[in-house]
Amino acid sequence: MAQLALAQLEWRLADADDDESRPDHPSWCGLPGSRALLDLRGERDAGTPGTRIGQQAGWAVHVLPDQAEIPAGALPLGVQLDAPVDGTEWRRRVGVEMPSDVTLREAIALCYTRFSDPSGIDRPGTVRPRRGRYGVTIGGVKVWSSRIEQLHADRSVLIERAKRIARMQKLRSQAGEHVSFIDGRWQPDPLFFRRLLAEQARNLKVDWSEIADHPNDTPLPRGTRHDDDFSSGGSDPSAFQLTWTALVGSISTSAGICYSFSNPARYRADHDVGGDVHEAAIDFVNVGTPHYNTQVGACVRYSSSADTCIQVWSRKSNGSNSYKRVSKIVSGTETVLSDTPGQDNTGAPWEIKATVDAADLITLYVRGVSADTHTDTTGAGNTRGGMRLRDAGSGNPQGDNFYIDDAGAGSGPAARPTRHLPRSLTRGLARGV
Repeated sequence: MAQLALAQLEWRLADADDDESRPDHPSWCGLPGSRALLDLRGERDAGTPGTRIGQQAGWAVHVLPDQAEIPAGALPLGVQLDAPVDGTEWRRRVGVEMPSDVTLREAIALCYTRFSDPSGIDRPGTVRPRRGRYGVTIGGVKVWSSRIEQLHADRSVLIERAKRIARMQKLRSQAGEHVSFIDGRWQPDPLFFRRLLAEQARNLKVDWSEIADHPNDTPLPRGTRHDDDFSSGGSDPSAFQLTWTALVGSISTSAGICYSFSNPARYRADHDVGGDVHEAAIDFVNVGTPHYNTQVGACVRYSSSADTCIQVWSRKSNGSNSYKRVSKIVSGTETVLSDTPGQDNTGAPWEIKATVDAADLITLYVRGVSADTHTDTTGAGNTRGGMRLRDAGSGNPQGDNFYIDDAGAGSGPAARPTRHLPRSLTRGLARGV
């Protein structure tokens, strides 16, 4: 069985990092033992690092083992999604006008629709529909799903968020922040924002003119795939095949692979795809004897002007402490959304891929198999990808065959949530879905 709790996040090393030599790299984490959480903060708070280890701030819905201790000040939420919760106590902690008679499922839905922030700054951004359906998933368990037609009261919030994203993308395009392959070379594309309108309108089931900033902003064909096989060599990002920006640490290339001695390193590929519905992937190349600190991962929804993205990674391990992680970075500050135990230390190379669909569902794939799914609205509107490598002094991580693409990420059937939490943890939750 599982239990849920509304509790504050803590600035510390994540549970999966406790055995690593990383005391200078804490993150915003859930309660000890929590494997997944829904972050109820906006990007302003998520992008503010803690000032001391153990500091608590913000609120999130945590999935916990039934024997886990819920600290004083947290709000126990029980095990049934359709059981009532104390809306007054929820409101007192999170600061939204939650009805007093509300179920847990309704409270979660309201936080991402009616009581969300279309800008995503002060509260979670409004979760968007994909092919006419909303949904919120935590650790592979879909806790809420609804058709647009069933949420007429929240439609105005959705339209407002889509308009804000379209306006933001237009300003970025006109400022030269978006690039496309035009006339045989990469160059700023002032019309890039028009490549994003059609899919947003299709998912909202509205005409593109309802969300466009101006009647003349007619949709254009979408973007294209970008690849780097690291065959150029060198340590300067300008020597890579794609144009990269180093946000954290250093990554070099040699003999057709990329590698790093940084703890960690994160680079953004400064090439735009056709929207914020896309995928990015990189191969985890075998480096001989694995070390628990050896990590390779991919980033999606990377901002063109800040260290803000969704990142996934896989960690090699000699023993039983291998992990896969989904987390978000806001202005360089990490919040761990979920850690998935599992062995990934044989049969390299293998592909690590992150996808994000129109309903803000993030999916982590390892070796082509979905390993985790999670809802988070961070980075909505961002159209770039990146990579993350990490070494802590033994067996530097190596990657190969990076790409970012929007092909297939938003055109096929909706991703099926991947349950990574043990069934003994989620049995009670699953009955309510």
